[in-house]
Amino acid sequence: MGLRLKTLRCLNWCQHRELVVDLDADTVGIIGAVGSGKSNLLEAVYFGVTHMTRDVMEENISWGEDEATVELTADLDGEQLFVQHTIERGGSSALEAKVPGTRRKITKVSTYKSKLEAALGFPLGMMDGSIFVHQNAMKAVIFDTQSESSKYLDRLFRLDEFEKQRKHVFALASKVLQPKIDEISVRDADSIQARIDEVSVFISDKKEELKAAKESLDSAGDLDQANEDMASHRSRQRHLEELDRMKASVKASFDPDQLAKLEADRKKTNSWLVENKGKYDTARKIDEWKTKVDEANELVAEVEETLEEVDGELKKLDLKSLQEEVESLEARVAELVEGMTWPLILHTAVQDGESVCPTCTQELSDKLIKSVQAEVEAADECEKLEDSLRQKAKALKEVSSKSAKLEGTKESLESRLDTARSKLSKLKPGRASEEKVQKAREFKGRYEERREKLGTVEEEIEKFAAEKERIDKISAKQKIIDEIPAVDAKKAQATISEHQRLNATISRIEGGLESAEKELERLQSDLVQSSPMEEKRTRLIELRKYFEGLYDLLHRERLPKALRTCRLASIQATINAYLGMFNSGFLVDVNRLTAQKDAHRFPMSRLSGGQSIMTSLAFRFALVERVMPNVGVAAFDEPTTWLGRNKEVLALRDLLSDATLRERLVASGVQLLVSTHDEKLVPVFDQLIRVEG
Repeated sequence: MGLRLKTLRCLNWCQHRELVVDLDADTVGIIGAVGSGKSNLLEAVYFGVTHMTRDVMEENISWGEDEATVELTADLDGEQLFVQHTIERGGSSALEAKVPGTRRKITKVSTYKSKLEAALGFPLGMMDGSIFVHQNAMKAVIFDTQSESSKYLDRLFRLDEFEKQRKHVFALASKVLQPKIDEISVRDADSIQARIDEVSVFISDKKEELKAAKESLDSAGDLDQANEDMASHRSRQRHLEELDRMKASVKASFDPDQLAKLEADRKKTNSWLVENKGKYDTARKIDEWKTKVDEANELVAEVEETLEEVDGELKKLDLKSLQEEVESLEARVAELVEGMTWPLILHTAVQDGESVCPTCTQELSDKLIKSVQAEVEAADECEKLEDSLRQKAKALKEVSSKSAKLEGTKESLESRLDTARSKLSKLKPGRASEEKVQKAREFKGRYEERREKLGTVEEEIEKFAAEKERIDKISAKQKIIDEIPAVDAKKAQATISEHQRLNATISRIEGGLESAEKELERLQSDLVQSSPMEEKRTRLIELRKYFEGLYDLLHRERLPKALRTCRLASIQATINAYLGMFNSGFLVDVNRLTAQKDAHRFPMSRLSGGQSIMTSLAFRFALVERVMPNVGVAAFDEPTTWLGRNKEVLALRDLLSDATLRERLVASGVQLLVSTHDEKLVPVFDQLIRVEG
């Protein structure tokens, strides 16, 4: 039955913002004015089936929108086909489909195409130009030259895929089969058996060597005893080395008699010190008392001397005479200042005119002049006396400050002197004579000398004790060495070396035996499999030769041409049958690009517009019927484009309305889709879709 379209839904597809159409009819017409979106609607059907477009995919999105959706439902051999495509700006797309024969929804484009191609029986790419015919390709089957026809037919029949298949076959033959053939290294049974005999002899000889080596190992001596002897020998050597280091650290001058003498001397000295401990304490106290008395006397003498120095300094300052000089200067300055007052008063009175007697005024003036002169002299003297007074006052201030400091120092020294004299009086300086003090100090010196000597003796005794301890350790170490039995280290080492050599020999022989046994096992396996491997290699070589022959068969210049000729020959009779059904009055030879009317043969390029459209329709119907019977769809975009006369358009209408043609298309399961702007074709369609863009 093939493919039969049911419904189409478009969202934001070119001019169609939202459009739902019913396609479930034998003949569907899409009619509208030029630019209304008829071709874009057919393009949506093509995209819905194949997920392919003739132009850039995102250019089909409506202006101002970010994505477009095409949803298509159809029947395929009695089962429902559902597919929804979404494309976005930027080139991304999404798919959701349910294809007959699959249980789950398909979301990958490659999976969808492969499943649909398997159901239809041919590549989806063949639909473009064959069953979905654009208006510019309506006359594509009519060419001027054979090369143009060959290119069109190669693209239509997908013959360009032969070169890819040829390369694939070549890769199978040279890059897949040949390496597998080379991997199979076939050896004949005789050579394998000869090698098995050699390996068997080698294994037998090695087993004899292994037996002899193990017997030699058994007779090589007791390895455990040799290891014990070597351990004992190494322990003895270690103790001997330690003993030598200990002997080197012991002094050669050690004398036990001297140690006894030192101990007797220590005992005697210690006894004397104990007996005279009380006498020593008394002598020490007398010495300390005498020392304190001497220190107190020295302190008293030092303070008294300092006091005398302070008194001398105070006497040198002569503060009283300096104060008297300052007071005398102050009195003289006051006297001069007082004597300078009355002439000024008299001068003021004369200036004010209080005197009216001229004689008196003259006398007063003379006296005033003399007084002023005396005043000036007194002022000079007063200024000098004031400078001297300031110097004396400054000196008096400094002397007073120094005197106050000295008085404070004197008071402090007097306090210290009182304290020192009080301390000295408490010590009772006359309670012990000088002779007694001298004897006490002499005894104290002897006692401390004996005590120091005792410390020296004890240090010497400690040194001798340490030496004695080392000697005891040496004796103990020597005892340990004497208890370790002496062994023959050379013999023990020879036994150990012999065991090591024999063990290495045994390991080497066992390794060779293991390798030989593995090789023997592999050779026996090869002997068993030699015949099947030879057969496998022979089959692979035959397969490679087959692919090489297939590679030659797929030659681009020979096989595609032969296939093109065969394909055209298979539909040639069907094309002419359709032309006869159309009452065309002529036949065509698509291989030779010629037409024949009556007995006259001429190039197909000389056909008229109506004859060309008629030939194109016959060619496409023949393709759907003979080459792609499972498609079930034939779509034509503006088939009247090349028909310039009204008579030819009417002829096309009559042609598509022909009952015999309709019956043949229905019998073949072909659904016809036609887009046109010509209202004359409206009676042809069972289902009419009008678009306004």
